[in-house]
Order: sequence, then structure tokens, then C-alpha cells
Amino acid sequence: MRGKKQLHKIFFIIKKYITFNLVKHKKANMPRNLLLIAGLIIWVYALFEVLQSRFEDNATKLIWVLVVILLNVLGAILYLLIGRKQRI
Repeated sequence: MRGKKQLHKIFFIIKKYITFNLVKHKKANMPRNLLLIAGLIIWVYALFEVLQSRFEDNATKLIWVLVVILLNVLGAILYLLIGRKQRI
């Protein structure tokens, strides 16, 4: 009987430890997850903006599409800061 109580106590401590660490890590990852979601939204917005915009020639449009796709969020930010001025 005493062995079952000790075993139950050990499982309770392990469960408490795992639950505490899961909650702790979820809260710790929340800012990172928000940054990833914000970056994804900016990237998708910039990609659609490039694809729907008119430029003087198709080469400029192709270059901006490649920049946004290959440089991900950095390319999206570059397009939003520099490329929007090149539209017709």
C-alpha cells in the first residue's frame, strides 16, 4: 500500500513539473509567434502588392517579385519602402 502512495506522489510531481514547463514555454514562445505571424502578413501583403501593381516594364516587376520571394520579410520591407515609388 505504501508503495502505491509513493508511486502516486511521484507521478503527481512529474505531472506538475511537465504542466508547469509547458505553460512556461507557451508563454515564452508567444512574442516569437506573434513576430512570425506579423512577418508572414507583411510578406503576403507585399507579394500581392507587387503582383497587382503596374511598373514601367515587366523586368522591374519580375525583379521585385524575386526580391520579395527570395528575401522573405526583408524583401517585403524593401519593396514597401523602395519599390512602391517605382510603380506607375
